[in-house]
Amino acid sequence: MGEVYLAGVGMIGGTELEPDLRPALPQQSTVADTLLRVGIDARLYNDDRQRIVLLRPERIVPEGNLGNRAADLEIGQMTDIDRYFQNLSNPGSLFFHPPREVRIESFDRKSPFEPSYTWLISQPAPADQQNRRRFVHSLATLDAQTMVDGGWVLPMGEEAAMRNLVAAYRCLPAIRFQSVGKRPGADASQPTTFRHGVYGGRTYLYAVNDAPFPITARVHIEAAPACRIEELTGLRKIAPLKADGRSGKYWEVRLEPYDLVAVRFSEPGVRCSDPHVTWPGAVETALRSRIRELGARAAALRNPPPLDVVMNPNFELPNTGDTPISGWAVSTHRDIDIHLDNTQGHKSRQSIKIASDGPVACLVSQPFTAPGTGRFTMSVWLRVADVAKQPPLRLALEGKLDGHDYYRFAPVGLAPGPGQPSVPITSEWGQYVFQVDDLPLKGLTSLRARFDLMGPGEVWVDDVQVFGLAFSRPEMVELSKLITLADVKLQHGQVGDCFHLLEGYWPQFLEAHVPLPAGAAMHDATATKPRDAERPPPERSGLLNRVKGMLPDSLRF
Repeated sequence: MGEVYLAGVGMIGGTELEPDLRPALPQQSTVADTLLRVGIDARLYNDDRQRIVLLRPERIVPEGNLGNRAADLEIGQMTDIDRYFQNLSNPGSLFFHPPREVRIESFDRKSPFEPSYTWLISQPAPADQQNRRRFVHSLATLDAQTMVDGGWVLPMGEEAAMRNLVAAYRCLPAIRFQSVGKRPGADASQPTTFRHGVYGGRTYLYAVNDAPFPITARVHIEAAPACRIEELTGLRKIAPLKADGRSGKYWEVRLEPYDLVAVRFSEPGVRCSDPHVTWPGAVETALRSRIRELGARAAALRNPPPLDVVMNPNFELPNTGDTPISGWAVSTHRDIDIHLDNTQGHKSRQSIKIASDGPVACLVSQPFTAPGTGRFTMSVWLRVADVAKQPPLRLALEGKLDGHDYYRFAPVGLAPGPGQPSVPITSEWGQYVFQVDDLPLKGLTSLRARFDLMGPGEVWVDDVQVFGLAFSRPEMVELSKLITLADVKLQHGQVGDCFHLLEGYWPQFLEAHVPLPAGAAMHDATATKPRDAERPPPERSGLLNRVKGMLPDSLRF
């Protein structure tokens, strides 16, 4: 009986798992919990008698839009992503290349054949050494017995970069290899993994470099004097065993970025131990510089500038056309009154008064493009005439998500229902903040900021600001922990772990969306911790009360 392969391309994905896979600070989900929600438990596939192979799925998405890769990057950073699959009796990986699809409607209109439907797909492969990365990582983390690679069509191109790796992998016997041990407290084996095993009366050893830079690796060998070492493919030369002065021998090998070397010893009783790796000094310098810059970017989040997306945010522009408020749309009903009040304003001469005797009254901005950060924060100043008469107000955001209505809101003023939290509006101008930190990263269009008075009452509105990079204090602390952890890993020589952390979603988010402050690159390399990062304050009750502890400073009230 042959094996049954469970090649679940989309088993870590789908709308039901979207909340688990969305990047969050701190990360809450694990692979075990996520898969259990869709009925998958790896422990049930760890019986050799069943001959069922559960492959670890991974989508190979081209570099580019960070939002398109957010879930994949978050999965790669889950604490148990490797442990969950590496303990299987027959671990393996599935690499799926989603196709890129393009419609050419203009070609259809000019086609002499009716009807026409021109549809192009492409399935690009990573270039050069990056095309080896997924295979090397699978070997380094899983000792993968099976690797399945493809998509709608077979991956094509970059065969030269893959030739040596594929040849070496195919020469390895189909056995479980054991990791070569290291001395307690030694971390100098990263980013290389050595594994060895015995098959057919001989000892096999392979080394993989799971990093984008070349390294030189050495491993201690205990073997008989006549023991010989042989490279399995015949495609590359290797150094012979050398004496190490410890009544033993060592083998040294140079590994290119994302490289695999497989060798065989002429006898079965060979012992391998104490791997040690060296890398170019420029690697550590570059990693330290990147960590320092990430710290500076994270510190800059304390005071991000508002987005210039809301027209007439302080209601000071004169009216134009038929709209009573320039840049804003309003509800029209005989029991609704929305107008400019030039008798008072917050740090200005006028504001907007919204009043209703019962119908829903709406003040809606002009549409704007969704922030590419996946985050939306709206700050607004509000007041009422009588605190005893709280209006049922919603601070809201609306748009279109893949053609369907999208609406998020937070209530202030009158509580929306019995026992539900309420954030009262004071008779003096006060700042209120509405935050959405899980905006869809694609498919969201025509966003509008809204103020919806859901019933009878009145309220004054002024100074509306929208931010795309406002982070709460607990989130800032988590960013600080992540950057500090990367620095600690580097200081202890764990360059593999350091590099892995820096390839996660949040470091790439900072680099994509937060400009590096001027002069940050000149700061001391040891100053990697974001400035003024503090412990999170105690949780406050109320739906919006927590925003008092938000960063940046300009949003505190």
